[in-house]
Amino acid sequence: MENRLKEYREKNNKKIKDVASYVGKNRDTYSFYETEIDKMSVETLLKLCNLYGVTPNDLLGYNDLSSEETKQKILYDLLIQIEEILKK
Repeated sequence: MENRLKEYREKNNKKIKDVASYVGKNRDTYSFYETEIDKMSVETLLKLCNLYGVTPNDLLGYNDLSSEETKQKILYDLLIQIEEILKK
């Protein structure tokens, strides 16, 4: 999954600690999200979308893909999440 968190944070002149505080996470957790966005909760994702005025698709990079690529990427991402749940 392409991660646009750092791009949007820098574009909006935000510091990691400020964004982390906004979403109610510590700095280390938020830093992790900038490399592993698929590990965050939907609630946190929506807070970040609100902060930057973008959709989840924008933040996740889905709008840059053709429709067939988008479907394949979404399916792949869902399969990875299901795999993680089954491991628990």
